[in-house]
Amino acid sequence: MINDLAVNNALLWNYVDDTTASEIVSKGDQSIAQAIADTVADWSLKNRVKLNNEKCKELRISFARVERDFPPVVIDGVNMKVVESAT
Repeated sequence: MINDLAVNNALLWNYVDDTTASEIVSKGDQSIAQAIADTVADWSLKNRVKLNNEKCKELRISFARVERDFPPVVIDGVNMKVVESAT
């Protein structure tokens, strides 16, 4: 169903109707998380697949001594919830 979803500069894991997208943000680089979310949202709109905002979450993993502050990722005007774990 979602095998044709492609996002530049992101890693994707697809399983039936679930997708996980990730990026690696190197020191000094900017996050493209919003662009990734926009691509997924556009794909879902074109393919008439409704995103479930309750299941759309952001998990941030950092190995830096000082965690960076990133802007919230917004889908359909709603900030994605930032979670501490994938469970």
